[in-house]
Parts: sequence; C-alpha cells; structure tokens
Amino acid sequence: MSEATIAAAFALQVELSTRIATRPLPEGQGLLSEAIGSLKALFDAARAAIRELGSADRDDEVALLAGKLAETLRPFLTEWQPRLDGHLSTRPPGVGVLTHEQAWEHADALRAELPGLQATLSEVLDRLREVTGSDL
Repeated sequence: MSEATIAAAFALQVELSTRIATRPLPEGQGLLSEAIGSLKALFDAARAAIRELGSADRDDEVALLAGKLAETLRPFLTEWQPRLDGHLSTRPPGVGVLTHEQAWEHADALRAELPGLQATLSEVLDRLREVTGSDL
C-alpha cells in the first residue's frame, strides 16, 4: 500500500474517530445542527479521499472505504440536513438554539437514527484502524 493511501486512511480515521460519526450523542445534550455539520464535514473528507485515491487503483481498499462512507452519509444528510435547516430558520428571537432544536417535532427521530448510522461508520473506522495500524 502506498504512503499516500495510508495517509488518506489515517486522515479518514482521524475524522471518524473524533466526530459524532462514531461517538454517542446523549439525549438532551449536544446540538443536532452541530452533529449534521460534523457528518457533512466527514462526507466532504470522504469525497476528497475518493478524488485523491479513486482513480489511482480501482481495487484500493481505502478508496472503497471512502466510497462506503460517502454512500452511507449521503442519504442521511439528504434527508435530515434540509429538514433541520428549515426548522432552524424558524427560530424566533430570544429562543436559544438548543431549546428550539429540542422543540422540533422530528428531533427524537433524528436522534434515533444516529446510532444505526454510527454502527455502520464504526465498521469503516475499524477497517481503517487495521489499514493504518493505529488505534486512535
């Protein structure tokens, strides 16, 4: 495996291991908008890795893992990001973001979907750990 491939794997591993992607979001804590933003940043990192590695070797495991990340995140973000953004745009003056998010009728549904997403992303993280030999 080339140094560039291992470096890309490590970069994705850092993104996955330090974001909400593989960390629980305890009920009543954290902002859903921050979680969505973090997942979007991870999606962008996966796309960057695909661009960097995808054309080099069609059988490259890291490129395939980056593709799996993007394909896992895309439908989740496509569904939830615009819905949450629409709700956030209705926040009245004087109401905090957390209070407004918690009042959203779909907040519990979004929180309920996160663990399933995180399980799939954790599988990718485990594979990246094997590739890099690093356990962040």
